[in-house]
Amino acid sequence: ISSATDRADNTLPLPAQGMGSWKRLLYTPPAADTQIDAPVDARHYNFLSQLLGTANDETAKIQVKVERKDLGTCWGGTATLDWVNCGNVSTGTRIIYPTGVPGNRSWTYPPLGETIPDWINNTTYTLTITGLNAASVIEAPAPTAQFFVDMSSPISNITVPAAGAFLKTPPKLGGTIVDTPLVGG
Repeated sequence: ISSATDRADNTLPLPAQGMGSWKRLLYTPPAADTQIDAPVDARHYNFLSQLLGTANDETAKIQVKVERKDLGTCWGGTATLDWVNCGNVSTGTRIIYPTGVPGNRSWTYPPLGETIPDWINNTTYTLTITGLNAASVIEAPAPTAQFFVDMSSPISNITVPAAGAFLKTPPKLGGTIVDTPLVGG
């Protein structure tokens, strides 16, 4: 909408909708775009001290959701809140802000005042990151990474040659190994 006033104080009043000088303009800022660098999708971890990734210049804020698959709960951000109902957005979704300079922006969780969860051994987690632009338009699709926490050492057993055996020729070695697979998707 525009109006004009000249030096003699002659004024063109504001136009009404539908008049020639009345135009509607809708601006949508460019979309947010985020990526997850750690954890890597479908990987096993025995230790994970932070979650991190990148964001484009249009990303104003980022929603972080860490879901514990065995219980269907989400990280509340602190040991006091612990694991909470994922449907409760105010506690099950954490908000962080990208840092860095234009063209080289990143994100890290946890921010000051929050903590990384105490990861549970033999448990699958899903990290979902959703970027929002300045108009709070949600990035779609949101990047996800499913990862498995495995703090247990594998168990191995040598079956050939038998313990204490005396052999004339080198044997073909054999044995077993047991480790925990990625579960709970």
